[in-house]
Amino acid sequence: SPPVKLKNKSLFKPFEFFIDLYGLPNYNEIDPTSFVAITYTVLFGIMFGDLGQGILISIIGYLMWRFKKMQLGQILIPCGISAALVGVIYGEVFGFEHALDGFYKSVFGLHDKPIETMHSIVPLMIFGVGLGIFLIMVAMVVNIYSCLKRKNYEEAFLSHNGLAGLVFYASLIFGLVLQFVFNIKVLSLVYILLLIVMPLIVIFLKHPLAKVLAKDPNWQPSS
Repeated sequence: SPPVKLKNKSLFKPFEFFIDLYGLPNYNEIDPTSFVAITYTVLFGIMFGDLGQGILISIIGYLMWRFKKMQLGQILIPCGISAALVGVIYGEVFGFEHALDGFYKSVFGLHDKPIETMHSIVPLMIFGVGLGIFLIMVAMVVNIYSCLKRKNYEEAFLSHNGLAGLVFYASLIFGLVLQFVFNIKVLSLVYILLLIVMPLIVIFLKHPLAKVLAKDPNWQPSS
């Protein structure tokens, strides 16, 4: 297995710190650094949205990198900027939730801030869950692509992180949402058997199925 050296643009390079913590990708796999950089920064901003504290985090991050050469400091700079920008939307400055009301009125002609966080907890939670589901699906697609690059067709198509797992996960989520949120009757017997039960069977029988597809005469399991 050839050695791996990550190569990323300066904007994403600090986030190689996280990739190194969890384990470098193989030589013929996708480098997830840019994906991690974008999603981590955006999610940090949504979670920590505060104009004053965001600016403070960026300053602390810069000082950590400037004087201590701490890689985490480089990561805190964009995260703080993201938190500050989201803080402008939330209207929060050091915990004061209406500190920017005058700014909204004078600049945008608004009587109140765009998002009242205390009154929007449920929509924000739904947005967070939806974003998490989307990111899981993107990660599964990236994994399928990586497996295809390595010609590992068993993992690409039959594993719980491959196509079978993606079909099961997406079908289950979208089926439940359409059925119980939008009252669209999709969870029929055919839907459940083909898109939920069948992928589970494929995942369970991954190893013998892979041997059958490879025309291995010894495809039967030992028990």
